[in-house]
Amino acid sequence: MWKRTKDQKDELNKLYYEQTGIVKDVLVRLPIIDCSDAFWPFLGTWKRRLREYSKKEGVTLYRDWEGKMSSGYKINSEVSNVVIIHKSGRIRFFTSGEVKPEEIDSVKELLIILAGE
Repeated sequence: MWKRTKDQKDELNKLYYEQTGIVKDVLVRLPIIDCSDAFWPFLGTWKRRLREYSKKEGVTLYRDWEGKMSSGYKINSEVSNVVIIHKSGRIRFFTSGEVKPEEIDSVKELLIILAGE
């Protein structure tokens, strides 16, 4: 499972970096980690490890300490989730688990359309 999640993350990062500067300027990648299972005395370890991973990946990881994002968007905390949200707040794409290869082109097209709005 972890390898597939890493492959998916790599594919989505590749998709992002293939975009033009104009498109990247209006897209926001917002990786959110559900940390609602973290509890004292391990909070310091969680924070340190998340900072390390954030530096390694070169992207800021946001933490959902209370699980509000997960519950609000009905996110499955056991797998990766991809949510594309329009600037109006409307969800335009959601998948829990692996983004299917046949969906990648649709996701690319949607991002380009949304970036042009």
